[in-house]
Amino acid sequence: MPTLTFTSSGTATDSKERMKSQWFDSVPDYTEILPKTSQWLDVQKGDTIGQSCIIRTDGAIELCTLTYWGNTSKAHHAAPATVEEVGKDEYQIATSYTFTTDDKLRLFDIYQLKVTGSTYVSFTAPRVWLDSVGGGNGIINPTVNLLHNTEPTSLGNLSTTTWAIGSGGNGVGKVIHVNESSFGAPARFWIDNNNGGNRDFFQKLDSDLAGQYTFAVWAWAADDNADKAIIRVFSEDGNNTLLYSDTFTVNKTAQRISLAFNIDRPCRVQFGMTGTGSMLFCQPMLNAGPIAMPYVLGI
Repeated sequence: MPTLTFTSSGTATDSKERMKSQWFDSVPDYTEILPKTSQWLDVQKGDTIGQSCIIRTDGAIELCTLTYWGNTSKAHHAAPATVEEVGKDEYQIATSYTFTTDDKLRLFDIYQLKVTGSTYVSFTAPRVWLDSVGGGNGIINPTVNLLHNTEPTSLGNLSTTTWAIGSGGNGVGKVIHVNESSFGAPARFWIDNNNGGNRDFFQKLDSDLAGQYTFAVWAWAADDNADKAIIRVFSEDGNNTLLYSDTFTVNKTAQRISLAFNIDRPCRVQFGMTGTGSMLFCQPMLNAGPIAMPYVLGI
C-alpha cells in the first residue's frame, strides 16, 4: 500500500512548468498542476479509481478537473471534480473514473484549476481509493468515520456505540430530528445550558485506536446567548485526564469546528458548549490524520 505525499512549494511559474509543487503563490486560470512526485498505480479493466485531496486557498475555486492519464494507453481521461468546503479556506476536491482497459495510472494530475481572488493555493491530504472489478490492488487511504451512531435517535450511557450527555453544566441535552434536509442528515444534537458550565455529548473511542486523529462537527447557536462551542478529549484509562481541549466562537450560521490530536491510550471525545444558552450540532466525524475530512456516516 503506497504512502501518498505532496512535495515542496513553488511559484505559479513552477506550476506551469510541471515542477510538482505543493504550494503556489497564485494559480493562473486553467493551469495544469502536478503537485507531487510521480506515483503510479496499476489498474485493470473495470477498476474505478477515486482521488481526493484538500486544497487550501483564500480565493474561490471555480473549476477543478483531474485527468486520469494512462501511461500504457497514452490517453487522458478528464474527470471534473466535486468541490466541498470542509473548513475555513479549506476545500476537498474529489473525482473518480472507471477504466475500460488495463493501464498504469499517474496519480493526482490536476489538469484544470481555476481559482480567483487568491493570494495562495496549497495541496494536502491526498487520498486514493479503488473499487476493484478487474482483480484489485486494495484500498489506499480510505476515509472512514471512526465514530459510532453518528445520526442517533436517542442518547444512552457512555459506551463505544452510543452518545451520552454530561460534564459540569446542569443543562439539558437531547437528540432531535428535523424535516429540513440541510447537511444531508436530520439528526441534531441539542443543548440548552442554564448555568454557564460545560455541557457535552461524549462517546468512548474504540480501544484499539492510537495515533493521530481529527474530530469535527457542525455547530451553531440556537439563540442570542450561546456563542462558545467546545471539543475535548479525555483519557479512559481510569485517570480521566483532560488531554486536549479547544473552544470555538460560533453564531447562528452553522460552521464546522475541528480538533486534531494524538492518542496512545483509551480515550473519549466530547463536544458541546460552554456558557449559557442553546446550541445545535450535527454530523460528528472522527477520521485518521491531521485534516478534518468531509462527513460520512459512522461505523
